[in-house]
Amino acid sequence: MRLVITGPPGTGKGTQAELLAKKHGLKIISAGKLLRDEVKKQTRLGRKVAKIINRGDLVPDGIVNKIIKARIKRNQDNIIFDGFPRDIKQAKKFGKEVDLLILIKSSKASIIKRLLKRKRKDDIIRTIKHRIVLYKEKTEPVINHFKNKKIPIIKINGNQTPAKVHKEIMKKLKAILRDKNDKIQVC
Repeated sequence: MRLVITGPPGTGKGTQAELLAKKHGLKIISAGKLLRDEVKKQTRLGRKVAKIINRGDLVPDGIVNKIIKARIKRNQDNIIFDGFPRDIKQAKKFGKEVDLLILIKSSKASIIKRLLKRKRKDDIIRTIKHRIVLYKEKTEPVINHFKNKKIPIIKINGNQTPAKVHKEIMKKLKAILRDKNDKIQVC
């Protein structure tokens, strides 16, 4: 089973991916985390990525695809893609490997409030608003791409506590997996 958790920045994708991974023994592939790890290591790639992230821009597909492809080779099945694919090119390249999409939606006000609390260097009002615009332009079309491919989409209200979001995901996931009779045991 390969799941995608997507939604605007600050909707708790990472938190929910961790909860699902822990409960079901899934492996998380998070483009954002992989890129932040490169920045933290201060590799040549990390320094380049830091400049892009600090502007609030998306890291070019070539860089992200290379990192994701390497991670997929190590983890073939039972994967949660956290915040990936982010655009149509990535969806077309990796989308055939997706069984289910979990879409967490939140209001703009809620997103801004959450991201400002994180206190990351790139979480400033101007950058947050820019990332929301990029999400609408680049990532929202990915949802329609998966819809057209008949990949099941679970829509989740992200304006709730993480526990309530997780409960809603589990309820909807159970129903879909029951119908698909899939591998993951949903408890």
